[in-house]
Parts: sequence; C-alpha cells; structure tokens
Amino acid sequence: MKYYVVNLIAHSLVTIALIAVIIVTFSRNQKRKTKHVLTYFLPFIFAIFAVLDLCFLTGPRLLDLSSMINDTLETHTGVVTDIAYFNNYIEVDGHRYYLNPLNVLPNVGDTVKVRTTPNAGFAGSLELIATAGTTLEPLDYEEYQ
Repeated sequence: MKYYVVNLIAHSLVTIALIAVIIVTFSRNQKRKTKHVLTYFLPFIFAIFAVLDLCFLTGPRLLDLSSMINDTLETHTGVVTDIAYFNNYIEVDGHRYYLNPLNVLPNVGDTVKVRTTPNAGFAGSLELIATAGTTLEPLDYEEYQ
C-alpha cells in the first residue's frame, strides 16, 4: 500500500511539473520572449508528454485509488514467469504486477496468489502457494474435517 501511495504521489508531481512547464513556456511565447524558433514548439512537446504521462501512468493509479481505499482488489493465481531486474514487478502468466522491491519476492516458477488493483496492476498482497518444482495436490476435504 505504501509503495502504491508513493508511486501515485511521484507520478502526480511529474504531471504537475509538466503542466507548470507548459504554462511557463506558453507565457514566454505570448510575451514574445523566445529567442529561438524551435522553442515556440516547447509547449506543444511538453503537452504531449503530459497527456501521455496522465493517460498511461498517473491516470490508472488515480482510478485505482478507490480500490485501494475500499480494499476491493482483484485476485489472480498463477505461475511466476519473470521478475524485473530492479524487483519492482513480477510477471504472472503474462501479466505484470507491480510491488514493493524491498519486500521478499517469489522465485521464477513459484505459484502465487496476487491481489491487485484493476487498472494499474499494483499488488496489494502476494501469497506463495507452491514453490518451483512442487506440484499442487488437490486438497482432501475429508481429511481436514
């Protein structure tokens, strides 16, 4: 949860900074203080970066805010197929799930149950079901009664 909040704040600050740069460069264009011809296009270029950042990074995290607050996360079970170089995400059956790189991560081949946000794919919890090399045996319910 903390990793999600820090990530949301960081991406929101990047978006706000891009919007501030757009405003500054546009006002310089309005006052005709730009000295080079290419600097007239800076507001347009920064606007493209701001829209892309908002659509692909900040937007999904903002949409997932209610899911994190209400703890209505989706549950996915599968085999870990890849772990990122910086340990900030794992790939389970072809889907990326982002998690805190400081936590203990499973190994490739482990079977895990991940509770994630619906839009950005942040893991709220990660549970190891079986380690690599072991098979999942069906439970004998009569044995546990």
